[in-house]
Amino acid sequence: MRILVWSFVPPSPDSAYWHWLKGGMESVGHQVIAVDAYALTEVFGLRRTEDILLAYARAYRVQAALVLPQNFVGLDFLQRLGAMGVRRVGFRYDDGLIAGPGMTRPHPTLLSLYAYADVACDLTVTCCRRAVSYVTGAGFHAPIYLPLPFAWQTVDAAEAPQEPIIVYAGSPKYQPAGPLSARVAVARSLIAAGLPIELHHDAWATVPGCEAAARPTPSREGFYRILRTSTVNLVVAADGGPTIHPMVKLLNLEIAAAGGMQVTSHCVELADYFTSETDIAYAEGVADFVTQARHYLDNPLKARQLGRNSRKAMERLAGWDVWWSDVAARLAAQGQPLDLTALPVSPDPVESTLLAAANAALAHAYTKTGETVMAAVYAHNARRYDAAKE
Repeated sequence: MRILVWSFVPPSPDSAYWHWLKGGMESVGHQVIAVDAYALTEVFGLRRTEDILLAYARAYRVQAALVLPQNFVGLDFLQRLGAMGVRRVGFRYDDGLIAGPGMTRPHPTLLSLYAYADVACDLTVTCCRRAVSYVTGAGFHAPIYLPLPFAWQTVDAAEAPQEPIIVYAGSPKYQPAGPLSARVAVARSLIAAGLPIELHHDAWATVPGCEAAARPTPSREGFYRILRTSTVNLVVAADGGPTIHPMVKLLNLEIAAAGGMQVTSHCVELADYFTSETDIAYAEGVADFVTQARHYLDNPLKARQLGRNSRKAMERLAGWDVWWSDVAARLAAQGQPLDLTALPVSPDPVESTLLAAANAALAHAYTKTGETVMAAVYAHNARRYDAAKE
């Protein structure tokens, strides 16, 4: 199937976000046209960006569009996509930030920023169970719940010798002048307890009390190797503040896909993948993270078995193929069939002039900001679309 997706995140070769979205869907046979909408909007403005997105849809005869959070497109644009026969699937993967357990019910104005595009989608999917009642109760278009997908097929889970360490492979979300991040609180507590912990992200080197445990941000290959070989991995679902927000984070699925053992906070959505103490271990608060990490560090065989089991759970339940099959079945029930087996195509030469110009403009924009990797990506794309015209 051919899928259009645009986002505020630049689709760089090293982006974990696009590895999850584009690389993940491509790993199960789909053709994914990923567009840097934020950069396009900076160069061309919103309306011209929407015209360029429509050109991509025509060029590749896309069948589905993923409408992500923070898209900033107009409803009329989504309606034009629909008029082309494109199935518009809203995919709200961050609803746990506003509707997760312990969160105050969001003001309708805030909720509208998350849900405004749903009315122009054929189907909207949320990864947070409570968001269904929140959104519906506020009078917005009702989403459905599906577990967050992840391409476990792209991750090597071959077993390797365990390192007797505890790892957190993510940013600290540290703000010197603000409240203490729960991630920092957990890290400091483990250090204070004398436990061997490594904090794999460049920003940990700037966090007082954590400098000795800080490690550089790893490559993607190195990231998965760390998850696979560490005896204990941690997932602290907190975005900069002192409160842990129980929700599925991408790191939960990355660790499980690598066959790593993890300690995290309980949330109902994780139970759709994993069984407590069989596939995954839960901690209730900062002190319990220390208790659980120490327990599994002292019991490495048990930790390894949880890692094995969590990988098997991912293989059964969590692939993009499973997710799209469920989406297609629901669309079919609405009389909107979706051909999941449609083959990739080359871009239509009729659209290539506009797409070549758009990519060349982005190459120049990234060159001016010194982002040479992204500049090279778009220069290559511009040449490719130019060649398609011939």
